[in-house]
Amino acid sequence: MNPLSRIFRSEPGSRFFGMSARRLAEGVVLLLFAAGVAADVSSINVANSSATVLNGAAASMDFPVMRSGDTSYAVSIGYSSMDGTAVAGIDYMASAGILSFPAGGSSATITVPITGESGVHPSKQFSMSLADGLAFGNVTMLGASGFAVVADFNGDGKPDIALGNGSTISILLNTTLAGATTASFATPVSFAASSANWLAVGDFNGDGKPDLVVSPIAERFGAVSLSILINTTPAGATTPSFAAPSTVDFLLGGGNAVVGDFNGDGKPDLAVPICDAGTPQVEVMLNTTPARATTASFTSAFSGGFTVAPMGDTNYPTYAGVGDFNGDGKPDLVVVSQSGGTIAVLLNTAAGGATAPSFAAYATVSNGTNLPQNVVVTDFNGDGRNDLAVAFNEGSTGGDLDAVKVFLNTTATGDTKSSFTAPADFLVGGADLAFITSGDFVGNGKPDLVAAAGTAGAVAVLLNSTPSGGAMPGFSAPINTVSGTQAAVGDFNGDGRLDLVTKTGAVVLNARQRVSVSPSPATGTILYESSIPQAFSFTPVTGAQPGATVTSNSITVSGINIPSSISITGGKYSVNGGAYSTSPGTVNPGVGVKVQLVASANNLTQNQAKLNIGGVIGTFTVTTAGSGSGSSGSGSSGSSSSSGGSGGGGGSISPFCIALFGLARLFRKRSK
Repeated sequence: MNPLSRIFRSEPGSRFFGMSARRLAEGVVLLLFAAGVAADVSSINVANSSATVLNGAAASMDFPVMRSGDTSYAVSIGYSSMDGTAVAGIDYMASAGILSFPAGGSSATITVPITGESGVHPSKQFSMSLADGLAFGNVTMLGASGFAVVADFNGDGKPDIALGNGSTISILLNTTLAGATTASFATPVSFAASSANWLAVGDFNGDGKPDLVVSPIAERFGAVSLSILINTTPAGATTPSFAAPSTVDFLLGGGNAVVGDFNGDGKPDLAVPICDAGTPQVEVMLNTTPARATTASFTSAFSGGFTVAPMGDTNYPTYAGVGDFNGDGKPDLVVVSQSGGTIAVLLNTAAGGATAPSFAAYATVSNGTNLPQNVVVTDFNGDGRNDLAVAFNEGSTGGDLDAVKVFLNTTATGDTKSSFTAPADFLVGGADLAFITSGDFVGNGKPDLVAAAGTAGAVAVLLNSTPSGGAMPGFSAPINTVSGTQAAVGDFNGDGRLDLVTKTGAVVLNARQRVSVSPSPATGTILYESSIPQAFSFTPVTGAQPGATVTSNSITVSGINIPSSISITGGKYSVNGGAYSTSPGTVNPGVGVKVQLVASANNLTQNQAKLNIGGVIGTFTVTTAGSGSGSSGSGSSGSSSSSGGSGGGGGSISPFCIALFGLARLFRKRSK
């Protein structure tokens, strides 16, 4: 979707969109950039990296991210990892998020946890990509403050700003040059109205000019009315003008008025949430204003009420939104009740040109918590159906504190009852989240979210990463911009990028076109090093000659790919047939090692040598022979092997053996 199509949107229900003059402005901007008039570009790229898993221990990999060129403003970019031979969740932890550079910042780091895996393995790789850079540049203070909406009030093709504050509405005409890096606006011109807490825009008299509807935020039981200001500003005028406000009374309590053609007669009508004597309703008032009239007129609010929540004083509705939820071409309503926690969707059943509004009974959208603040209606996953985003502030109740809940629309075309997915929560942080709106800030056709705190705090942008047609919404971590408690969007400098204006009267320009993010991913290489060998053992020796030097069989050091420590107690070791040593040292993969020890000087006694390679210990055991026994151990220099028996070398005969020999001879004589 062309971001220019969102230029004149401010709140859900706005009917004004970009004018063709903006196309010309956009072309001028492109020519200015081509001519080198635009500000320097901030270039960002990510470098390759590697990490070593040593002996199976977990590690981390740091990807250096460098920024060059113009670093005078803050920049935030998205990043995400992608599997290669390394698999997320097995070899490394998948990584995605937002990386921010402060003004003047030229370097940052993306850190990825690497999973430990013992043993020797081939290296593995994955990639890290950068995307969706977002930057906001110079801030302009307007000299006025209040609830902001954006529309082209003087028809010059530039989005202007209206700020509602108390009983005053300030109109600021846009004087920003195309492609400028700093916004400029004319001196505010004020108009009186009823309590101006909420503003919305619609062409109520059909003259092609954006008019204003002003609604208060009233107590639940306070009598309230709307003010309609018809725009009388000539095209191209340098000073705005509006007719005296028309008043539309409605019942007790009240929230924001929203604009939509609810009976299909081509005129924008009004709907406003109220709470009358414990009955939560949305009042729908059909537009009866004659063409080009300077006084607006609407049907009575007292005849167009539709219930939006269970009965009771605690369920008073506070905010409404407009969108076609079942694809029948009719604008439906969604109403949130702050105290009761209800999110109600009312499908429009009015026939075209009907003289009275008609809506089906409300269906609730499950949210599992309380304190919804306001709602945004737009298509977050690009499936052609309007979804919902609701701002929640749990205050002291805990739960989903300061979160935006996104509900994807699953209503089939023509259904008579709406349906939505379970909410996906996106934490905003800060304090007292009270307002959200939307706009495509990076020009990828996806509506992003703007979240603002109800008390002093940052206006944050959450970039939309939801796949087209996806069943699960995705948004980035919040990217803080400027302080503010409410925000509206518009392309104030005609560069094709949406900018922000806040309730505090700050205009901040989107510098996205000044951010060049490298499309080339970086490669992350995981190396595996092991100095811990596989277990090894020596063949025990028994029957060794006491005091003999005995040599073990040779073992091969395997399971390592880097040098490993070696030490011994109780003996000596030799590497690849070299000299024997008792000193600690190192061994390389694949070498052969033998152990040597001196057998005990006592019979039937065991001696041990313990060889330690990289923390793995193998024991060589040598047991000496009994008294008079021959050695069965392998000999080396200084070792001996002897055995008793006839024909031997003069061994003595015990008295017991002589006695047995005499008894045997006596027995043979008697048997003869």
